[in-house]
Amino acid sequence: MQDLEDVKSENQALSDKVKSLEAECNEALHEISILRENHAALTKSHQKLTQKNEEISVELLSLVNAKAALGKEIEAKESEMQKLGKQLSLLEFMSVAYDGARSEHQAQ
Repeated sequence: MQDLEDVKSENQALSDKVKSLEAECNEALHEISILRENHAALTKSHQKLTQKNEEISVELLSLVNAKAALGKEIEAKESEMQKLGKQLSLLEFMSVAYDGARSEHQAQ
């Protein structure tokens, strides 16, 4: 009878161990499920951030190109202003010379 009691006791211990392992397995499955959800959310967030980063990169490149174009335009305008300034100086000189010649001609 002692053998039967030992077997029953061992069987009960094994049943308890199976229940404990099943509970651990269920907890692990639950954790895996949560980790999968977190992974999916992080992947979606990463994709959004990557897309936003690409949009910002394109916008930055556009701004850099626009700045370069404006710089060239400013240089062209400054060069044009210098030419106009030289022409104005020449015209002023010619005007003074013309006025002087006219005054001299009228004086005769």
